[in-house]
Amino acid sequence: MNNFCTKYDVVLHGEIVEAFESEGQRFAKISISPTYMEIPTQSLNEAHLGDKLILKTQIIVEKIENDLFWKS
Repeated sequence: MNNFCTKYDVVLHGEIVEAFESEGQRFAKISISPTYMEIPTQSLNEAHLGDKLILKTQIIVEKIENDLFWKS
């Protein structure tokens, strides 16, 4: 198993589809649009169709008013 780690920025577009409260905290259910990512594979040594990957990310939440992604 390859222990090499490469970091990339990932941006997912989401829409609040449900708001609820649980144990005194407010939550929102976010629908994340289906998407594909293109990543360089040099750090994977050998990459094959069907290989499973772990993608790790930190989440920063921003409310957006005008984003071209959401324009109809």
